[in-house]
Amino acid sequence: MTIHLTRRQDCVCAGQKAQDGICLQRFGGEKGLVRRLLFAVGLLAILLVAVGAWWLYSNPESKIRATLNSGARAVVNHDYPAAIRVLSPNYRDRSGLTFRDLQRMLLDWCRNKQNQLWLQEFSIEQVAVIDFWRAAALVRVKGIVSVEGFGTVGFGPVNLSVTLERTWWGRWRVLSLDGWQDEPNIQQFIE
Repeated sequence: MTIHLTRRQDCVCAGQKAQDGICLQRFGGEKGLVRRLLFAVGLLAILLVAVGAWWLYSNPESKIRATLNSGARAVVNHDYPAAIRVLSPNYRDRSGLTFRDLQRMLLDWCRNKQNQLWLQEFSIEQVAVIDFWRAAALVRVKGIVSVEGFGTVGFGPVNLSVTLERTWWGRWRVLSLDGWQDEPNIQQFIE
């Protein structure tokens, strides 16, 4: 697309006068120029939406790993808001704990700064995307936990099976966490 610049006296725009020295004949007049401008803006908007969707939904494995690492860091650092962001409101594990139960437990954990967790090993062994909305991961954890009133105990290594769901905004959240139920040193803190 080129702009045909002419002098006002040389312009033959179907009876229209040239405006500011630009002949609008090639654009189909003022309406044609507006249509093409709107088309370009619409095309740009579609391109931005496509790039945004690609950024939100691409490479789920790295986003799942980041979510799990963030959750572990949040629990170790007593960061309640970050720990809750990792959990799905639909959380339910095989022991019957729900999102509300974990919310209460995490709040108690984060309020009491005497409680400590030292992770000696936290490795995400495997990540598998089941479908667009769900994924699973296998996490190996070993550490020491100190809870006021219970003492200090070591646990693990424990293989945790994590199920995750994707939100509409592309974030992954933990839907269930199983495997800790088989570890007696962890079980004593939950009961």
